[in-house]
Amino acid sequence: MEMIIRRVRISDEQPLVDIGIADGRIVAIEEKIEKKVDEEIDAEGRVALPGFIEAHLHLEKAFLHRRMPARFGTLEEAIRVTGILKSKQEREDVLDRSRQVLDMAIKNGTTLVRAHPDVDPIQGLIGVETALQLKEEYRDLLDLQIVAFPQEGWLKTEGVQDLMENAVDLGADVVGGCPYNELSWTIPAVTSTRPSIWHRSTASMSICMSTSPTIPRIAASRPPSTSRERPSTPAIMAASPSATSRASAPSNRKS
Repeated sequence: MEMIIRRVRISDEQPLVDIGIADGRIVAIEEKIEKKVDEEIDAEGRVALPGFIEAHLHLEKAFLHRRMPARFGTLEEAIRVTGILKSKQEREDVLDRSRQVLDMAIKNGTTLVRAHPDVDPIQGLIGVETALQLKEEYRDLLDLQIVAFPQEGWLKTEGVQDLMENAVDLGADVVGGCPYNELSWTIPAVTSTRPSIWHRSTASMSICMSTSPTIPRIAASRPPSTSRERPSTPAIMAASPSATSRASAPSNRKS
């Protein structure tokens, strides 16, 4: 055992506990761990929670609104303005803005992000390509799931079918859909050189429009280091010692 976090609250109905960590994993949750270790943290009754999940995030469009602010606040305006900004995407700029978002997420205890990079003729596959690079870059800090997302319409926009297939070939985890930006809400028969992609897309559309996944992870309690190594402590939230009833116990998943 390398670290012990003492006096942690995991439930309002239970006394404070100590959490023992070894090799980046929680190995003990006891009311009092008698063992002494080199690194101990006094949580002072704060709450330990599983890592947070961000289920819908557009990394490649992060902070773009600052460059061309919307004036009217309508969905139509947002789509139009975003289309203009997407046409000017550059790889290093996308990576820089995406890293800002991921670093903010990690610092605040998020350990799983489902990213929805746009796949369309406006910006091509730059969102998928950069997300794949970041998935590897941040693999020791969080899990990044990539959803190839046809924001401009899969069926109404020429060329999207081929781009979606290319996104899957590159390594996108699932494919999504954007029914409100299609010609209709009816899914017609689609001819593809690889029929499996349509089967995959109909399944993953339900994923994109469902509630967030529940994958119990222990969140980082420290800001990411320059080496982007995943910290090995659970999130100790700066809440009052009397936790809410929603506080849940940490899991045994690797932090």
